[in-house]
Amino acid sequence: MKITAALAMSLALAVSAQGAGRVRVCVNASTHVSFLVLVSAEAVASRMFATAGVSLDWRSAGSAACRNSDQTRTVVLDFHIDTAPSEHPGALAYALPYQGSHIVVLFDRIEIADGSGQVSTVLAHVMTHEITHLLEGFSRHSQTGVMKAHWDAHDFVRMAHSGLPLAPEDIDLIQRGLRLHVTGD
Repeated sequence: MKITAALAMSLALAVSAQGAGRVRVCVNASTHVSFLVLVSAEAVASRMFATAGVSLDWRSAGSAACRNSDQTRTVVLDFHIDTAPSEHPGALAYALPYQGSHIVVLFDRIEIADGSGQVSTVLAHVMTHEITHLLEGFSRHSQTGVMKAHWDAHDFVRMAHSGLPLAPEDIDLIQRGLRLHVTGD
């Protein structure tokens, strides 16, 4: 009897942990971003999060899955163009980590910042950076990698070739944030 209870507990924890590593991303790109750029960026961001044990479930913001209020962690991603210079100066996007679910990508700035001709790669890094802020649950930056506060020319070149990684401390904080979301602690 004790073995059966232990197996049931292990199975419940495994299912809970598996759900903890899944994040639904509801994208409201409308006509601001081409379909090919967006799909390519989503694929790169998904690979980046896979290194942290996180599976991203990309959906259109208008889909039924995005209106469903199940237990899946959900992030809403909006795109803006014609950004005023006074609006979040120097930023390519912003998240409100304490609000918990909303990101605004300043797509016009990404197109300007991208000198490599690979808008989808830069967009993937921007989305990964902002989603990480939300999953970690607070605003912080790393010394290197995708969570660096300000990317320089070297970082943009590295994005195009091998990508910027999530630092080990960010992977740890992402996992902690997802566990807190599941348990509610």
